[in-house]
Amino acid sequence: MKALILNEFNTPYQLQDREKPTAGRGEVLVKIMASGVNPLDLKIIAGQAAHAQPKLPAIIGIDMAGTVEVVGEGVSGFKPGDEVYGMTGGIAGIQGSLAEYAAVDADLLALKPRNLSMQEAAALPLIFITAWEGLVDRAKVNVGKTVLIHGGAGGVGHVGIQLAKAFGAEVFATGSPADHDLIRSYGATAIDYKSTTVEEYVEEYTQGEGFDIILDTVGGAVLDASFKAVKRYSGHVVSILGWGSHALAPLSFRGATYSGVFTLYPLISGEYRRHHGDILRSATALAESGKLMPVMDKTSYTLDTVSAAYDAIAAGRTKGKVVISPLIIFLLVSMGVSAQQAIVTGTLPEAYFGKSIKLTLIDYETRNDKVVQEGTITPDGKFTLTIALREPEIYDLGVDNSSLVQVLAKPGDKIDLTIGKDSIQVTGSVETQYLIDYEANRKKVFNKYLKRTYDSSAVAVKSGDKEKIEYWNVEHEKASQNYKAELAQWVEQPFFINSLAAIHHSIRWDSDKDTALMNQMVSIFQQKYPHDDLTRQLVNKVNATKRIAIGAIAPGFVTTDTAGKKIDLKGYRGKYTLVEFWASWCAPCREESPTLVRLYNEYKDKGFSILSVSIDKNTTQWKGAIRQDGYTWGNVCDLNGYGGPVAALYTVTAIPNSFLLDKNGRIIAKNLRGKLLESKLAELMH
Repeated sequence: MKALILNEFNTPYQLQDREKPTAGRGEVLVKIMASGVNPLDLKIIAGQAAHAQPKLPAIIGIDMAGTVEVVGEGVSGFKPGDEVYGMTGGIAGIQGSLAEYAAVDADLLALKPRNLSMQEAAALPLIFITAWEGLVDRAKVNVGKTVLIHGGAGGVGHVGIQLAKAFGAEVFATGSPADHDLIRSYGATAIDYKSTTVEEYVEEYTQGEGFDIILDTVGGAVLDASFKAVKRYSGHVVSILGWGSHALAPLSFRGATYSGVFTLYPLISGEYRRHHGDILRSATALAESGKLMPVMDKTSYTLDTVSAAYDAIAAGRTKGKVVISPLIIFLLVSMGVSAQQAIVTGTLPEAYFGKSIKLTLIDYETRNDKVVQEGTITPDGKFTLTIALREPEIYDLGVDNSSLVQVLAKPGDKIDLTIGKDSIQVTGSVETQYLIDYEANRKKVFNKYLKRTYDSSAVAVKSGDKEKIEYWNVEHEKASQNYKAELAQWVEQPFFINSLAAIHHSIRWDSDKDTALMNQMVSIFQQKYPHDDLTRQLVNKVNATKRIAIGAIAPGFVTTDTAGKKIDLKGYRGKYTLVEFWASWCAPCREESPTLVRLYNEYKDKGFSILSVSIDKNTTQWKGAIRQDGYTWGNVCDLNGYGGPVAALYTVTAIPNSFLLDKNGRIIAKNLRGKLLESKLAELMH
């Protein structure tokens, strides 16, 4: 097999051939698909981790995900073909994961979460096991406990937040201002450790009593500060970096207790390894229920750029966990084999000659779409765009700010498009044709149900006739439901719902009414495309919709208003609140403005409020629309469009979109407009 070998400390790896291992008693042979990178790896290769030194020459890499090939004698619970993950080696003479294969102690493994990719699974073991040992094994986290996590945006920190929330705790986390949106996105209260003293945040968030549990992921002075912030008599501090000399007096005077975590001990000693497998089985359950997801760094690293990955971690340039994957393909890359590509060519009408054209990778989970390739249309209307990819992806092909067509590309595809004024012809990709057919049908259904209501609403707004505005708002809502229902029927056709192209419909589904369709799509994707990133996106998006189902507590968020002030959704508790997603450029949103203004003025003194969340990316346009429409209530915007954290939290991919919350912050209705909203408020207020 091929493997990266560390022959001497502080020297580059060498790609070498090694004998393929065999599964001994109690072991399984795993084909490694992804290797997680941890800060500890940097210390190991530098010869600075005395507690975790490998025996050189060594194959390092602590975390892994892969597929079981062979099951050794005495192993139950795994079979060939199972996808597994674990913290399995790279220290103390145990082979690590920077190789094609590893013979792994089965006790250290668990089945990989079905909704996570190999890369995401490989990011979890060390950080999740560490967080679990600290919060669950040592601190006994449970419902109602106040938990403070130092370094909430770090590897252990962001997983610790999710773990504590899953156990029903109220979570707080320290971090720099740049990390606060991430911390809040997991449901924790963010604390700026740079501008707030220990005494100040203990007073503000615990009324001076201190936190029930503190998880320190930083060490040093932060651990000392933890001893001053823990709750008297019953509080517990747990640290993953308690290696220095610390005065215990502050902790003792508070009558609190302390534990340390040494996650590597079972791996080094051979004792308690089964517990690590049990912990990861709990991680799998949490991930599959939508309660656990690692933050991944957006940069892709291959075996031939492992050093660059380490440099980025050392310099603090990473945002999330770094993974080397998928390993088999990257081994081929490092041996000189070209990455797989897809080529998209085409011909465009004269109006596009000489313009710039681009392919944008669509992220259906977060809508953080990314331009991956750009080119120029020739004077005779031709273009060629080449993209590197290792699995199927969907791209938007566009000129200037206009979308022309969605393209589903697979490795090795050669797709050719002939785009006319009213038609698109494609060769080389059946599923791109499916996307074209979907969009053609969507436009047909739109014209059938919605065009008349849009046009009539615009005329009514222009005339200022309130009765007509109200009438067409109601008609538009009815038409919108018919539009979604007929579109969903088309999606259910076997040729479409069984293709990866079906994920494109997730932009427009109704999360409450399309539950059966969503679950059907997930089942099909997991069976037919279990390893594809599009499947991961679909599963995560479906799980995210559960957060915003009617009856659920609305996800909390904090973002910035027009004056730059932080607005917290929790501040609206005690009132019925309409959380409205809109934008200055959204005509149906602006048409609803007179109704919202009237209802706000009528009920604002009776326990009703509005918080408008804009999808705008332009400050001037956003603030101008607020003034023009007379929005005098709370108005917030992160200027990231659909890619912003609040839109992602509420899975908003189209507007107008709104959530009506009761006084406890529970979602009681969605997307009420015009007379439907008026009727509901009249019912609640009287």
